[in-house]
Amino acid sequence: MSAMVWVNALWLSTLASTVAVLAVALLRPWLRRCAGAPLAYKSWLLVPVACAAALLPLPKTQTVEWLPSAVLIVPSPVAAVSQASAQPLWPLMVVAAWLMGLVWMLWRMGRQQQQLSRALGPLTQDLSRPEVWRSPHPAQGPLLLGCWHPRIVIPADFERRYTPTQQRLVIEHEQVHWDRRDPQANVVAALLHAVFWFNPLMARAHTWFRQDQEMACDAEVLLRQPGHRAAYAEAILNTQLAAQAAPLACHWQRQHPLKERIMQLQGTGSRPLLRRVAHAVLAVTALSTAWWAWAQDAGVPSGVNGSTVKTLNKRASTVKMGESAYTVRMAFTAEAEGKATHRTVVEFDDLAPGEARALGGKHENLAGCQVTLTVTPVKDDIVQLDFPLNCPQTGAKHPRLRIQKGGQPATIELGEERLYKLRFEIKVS
Repeated sequence: MSAMVWVNALWLSTLASTVAVLAVALLRPWLRRCAGAPLAYKSWLLVPVACAAALLPLPKTQTVEWLPSAVLIVPSPVAAVSQASAQPLWPLMVVAAWLMGLVWMLWRMGRQQQQLSRALGPLTQDLSRPEVWRSPHPAQGPLLLGCWHPRIVIPADFERRYTPTQQRLVIEHEQVHWDRRDPQANVVAALLHAVFWFNPLMARAHTWFRQDQEMACDAEVLLRQPGHRAAYAEAILNTQLAAQAAPLACHWQRQHPLKERIMQLQGTGSRPLLRRVAHAVLAVTALSTAWWAWAQDAGVPSGVNGSTVKTLNKRASTVKMGESAYTVRMAFTAEAEGKATHRTVVEFDDLAPGEARALGGKHENLAGCQVTLTVTPVKDDIVQLDFPLNCPQTGAKHPRLRIQKGGQPATIELGEERLYKLRFEIKVS
């Protein structure tokens, strides 16, 4: 897989994740008011879904069909040129920088997790509560530690800090995290943060996600224990936490807005109509965002010129007596992984036999290709097209073909089917 394919995938997923985060950021306060914190927490599923949709391949039945049904595929008998040497350098530099940032983020998150585990000290299983482990330090916990086999960790002064009712509520809080598979959700969120380390919005989204996770957990605890709102609010206010945070642990963090959490404990009341509306709005937003992300790589993207026609070098004819002038119409398509990235149509007007015409540059949508075309008459209506070209994707090529003037178009295809392919459809009149 070439570096350009990686850059394209990174760009599409970044665009999709950014739009999804913005959509969730706008919806989450309204969703909490209308349907409660659990739905606002579920709305964060939109981000990984949008990323996955942006990278999904299109079915072949929806690929844009642009060439006529009857074409002549002409191979290009040219000397092999190293494709790697013709690749531009900047995609490799972008991928290398992204990989270095990804490795650094993963290392930092792993170090934070390791520091928290060390700060907790040696854990001992609580005899009265087998699912609970106790830290020897009073400042560590309560929290749910681990991902695949999580453990509820309480501080050494757990009984002194909380009343018996609050102790049950705190354990219930961590048990809800366990039941809802929040540690696994934290892994996905941390990976997305690491992959998109260069996007400051993803760091903010990670914080919002953890806040909504805690408030959704609060709502579930009070749903199970509806008569203990005051005791639960006091337990939140009495909770202490060590300074360091871990990306994979579920704990009662200080950075969670306590005022917002306490106010959320008052509940949203019984409003079934608003809840149904909120669910419908979230479903429509999710489907729309996923479809939009998938469509960014479908058909003709926004950066593709689908129907551009250019006439080059139109000037007074230099055709000699007894010779015929030619008009060459060339339709160009560049594809990456089966999806069109560039399309344009170019006309060479009044082309004299043996005259070389060049095109390609910043002003033309030819994906960086430099092309020179020469038409030489062979016999009757048969002409020979010499077609040397140099493209960043395929390197230097020199295809040559014979075609009938006024006949069916000929098509030249270069590149690899699954990576990058260039298609030139040529008609001489």
